[in-house]
Amino acid sequence: MCGRFSQSYTWEAAQAFSLGLTDRRSAAIVSLPRYNIAPNTDVQIIRPSPAGGRELILARWGLIPREWQRRFSSNSSQSLLKKIASSRFNPPLEDVETRPAFRDAFKKQRCIIPASGFYAWTGPKSDRTPHYCTAEDGHILAFAGLWDR
Repeated sequence: MCGRFSQSYTWEAAQAFSLGLTDRRSAAIVSLPRYNIAPNTDVQIIRPSPAGGRELILARWGLIPREWQRRFSSNSSQSLLKKIASSRFNPPLEDVETRPAFRDAFKKQRCIIPASGFYAWTGPKSDRTPHYCTAEDGHILAFAGLWDR
């Protein structure tokens, strides 16, 4: 996934996209468009619902492995957990199945991250130019994601 993206679509578009979005309470989440989402920000994800079907929920962008949450559960460690999440928002595909930080979520807790578009950057590091990329037909894009509690 990219380093920045946007989520701006209607509830009806989200329902059509997800093929089974069942929780109508999610409509309030969709009504807040955002155009420059960065790691450690709350994002909309679609995951299987415990009641059946799919649900759209808010989740922080950046995976903190469950065992690390237990290890660093004190209030003084919260900034450390945010740093960990910031460094774990875009793992290489070949690592998610084998690296301990992603392995459990990859096996059991996958999700879809709907997006209106994403930013790709070109040029040298000292002078980067952002390009906003969307689907040509304007439909929602789907990013593969992992989630954990």
